[in-house]
Amino acid sequence: MDNHQIAPQSLGMTRAFLAIPIPDTLRQSLARLQSELTVGRLVVPENFHITLQFLDAQPEPVLRNLHEVLCDLHMPPFDLQVSGPQTFGGDSPRIIFAQVEPSTTLSRLQKKLRRAAMDCGIVLHHERYHPHVTLARLGRFLAPVETDRIAAFLEASAGFRPAPFTADSYALYQSVLHPDGPIYTELARYPLTATP
Repeated sequence: MDNHQIAPQSLGMTRAFLAIPIPDTLRQSLARLQSELTVGRLVVPENFHITLQFLDAQPEPVLRNLHEVLCDLHMPPFDLQVSGPQTFGGDSPRIIFAQVEPSTTLSRLQKKLRRAAMDCGIVLHHERYHPHVTLARLGRFLAPVETDRIAAFLEASAGFRPAPFTADSYALYQSVLHPDGPIYTELARYPLTATP
C-alpha cells in the first residue's frame, strides 16, 4: 500500500493500532503451531501481527496528523525472533501467544511511535510493552480439562523456534469489531530504511 496517504477506510472515527506485519513463512509456521490448540477462540492467521501501539478510536484528522509524522520517522530494519508460546493472565489465562524475543531496536521503535502518538494528542494508557503474536483468546471461566490442555500445549510447543525474520516495515491498521472476531484493514505502511 502507498505509504503517502491513508486508505479511505479511515473516514470518521477509527479504532486503530500500529503493528509489524509478519511474513508468510512465519505466518504458516504459527498456523501449524496454532493447529495443535484445542482451547479458546483461535485468531485467524491473516490477523497475525506484532502490535507496536494500540491507539483506540481516533477521529480522522488525528490519524492523518499522526500519519504525516510517521512518514518523517526513520529507523533501520532489524531482525526479530519468535519463540515458544506463553499465556497472559496468570492463574486465569486470557490469551495464548507466541513470544517475540527481546530486541533493543524493537523497543526503541515502539517508544518512538508511542511518543509520536502522544505528541499528536492521542491519550495512551501506561502499559509495559510485551511484544507477541496472539494465537488464541480464552473465555473468562476455564474448565479444569481446558486448563490441562493449555498446560500440555505449552509444554509440547516449548521448543517452537522458527527462523528469524527481518522487520522492514510497520503499518497503521483499522480494527472493526465483529461477533466472529475483528477485521483488520491496513491503512498505511511505513518502510524501515537505514537512511531517509
